[in-house]
Amino acid sequence: MQIVTVKGFSVHVSLAVRVTDALSGRPVAAARVRDAAGGRRAIQKPDGFHVLTGLPEGPALVEAAAPGYRPSLLLVQRESLSPLMPVLTMSLAQERPRTSVLHVAGRAMLPGGRPAAGARVRAVPEAAQYRWKLSLDAPEGAEALLLYNPRGADISGASFLLCTGEPPREALLSVQGANMQGEARLTAPVPFAAPRMRSYLIELAQTGTLPDGSFCLQLRPSGTPSVLRLEVSLDGLCARWQGQTPAAGDVELGDLMLKEG
Repeated sequence: MQIVTVKGFSVHVSLAVRVTDALSGRPVAAARVRDAAGGRRAIQKPDGFHVLTGLPEGPALVEAAAPGYRPSLLLVQRESLSPLMPVLTMSLAQERPRTSVLHVAGRAMLPGGRPAAGARVRAVPEAAQYRWKLSLDAPEGAEALLLYNPRGADISGASFLLCTGEPPREALLSVQGANMQGEARLTAPVPFAAPRMRSYLIELAQTGTLPDGSFCLQLRPSGTPSVLRLEVSLDGLCARWQGQTPAAGDVELGDLMLKEG
C-alpha cells in the first residue's frame, strides 16, 4: 500500500484506477469510479488516476462510469496487482445512439396489373442528416473511407452514394464494417478519386420486392421531415416517387406502376 498526497492530505491507497476509452486508449476525463460493494467514491487526482482508500481485505468490486459511455463493473483480485502501487486500468465503450426506424412500404406493379416480383428498390433521402463528409481524400482504389462521424453512429452494413464534382461522378458503395471513429471498410474499392472538399456520401436504403410485388425499406430517421426520392426498376421498366417523409413513423406508398423510361 502506498501513501500519496491528494488535495494536501496524505492518504493510504488501496487501489488506483485509470479509466480509458476502449477505442482510442485515451483517459476519460469525466469518469467516475466507486467501490460498488461499499458505495465509497474514489478521489480523482490531477494526473487522472482515481484513488480508492480504506478498502477491506480481499477482492474489490469496482465500477467506472462516464457520460456517453457504458458503465463497467469489474471484480478485482488485488493480490495480483503490485503491492507497492496497485494500479488497475478500466476501459469504457462509448454508447451508440439509440434510434427508431422509419419504414417506407409499397407495392410495385407491372403493366397489366401483375406484381413486379424481384424488382430493385432504392431510396435516396435528401435531408442533411443523411449526408456524410469525408475526413480525408479517398484515392482511386481505396478499400476504406474516413468519414466525419462525431456522434459515433453505427453504419456497418449501410449503402452510400458517393458523389464528387468536377466532373460530376456517382458510385454506389457498401460498408462492410465501421468503427465509431469514422473508418468505414468497403465491400468494393472506390472506383475514382474522391477529394475531401468536393465529395460527400448520401446514405441509401435498398431492398427487393417480394413475389407479390410488395417491399418495405428501413431508414434511419432524420429527426425532421425529409424529402425522399424512391425508384423501383425491373428489366428496363421503372417507377419513381418523390415526397416528404415524417420525422418518425411509417410511410405507406400504395401501388407504384412500372413503365418504360
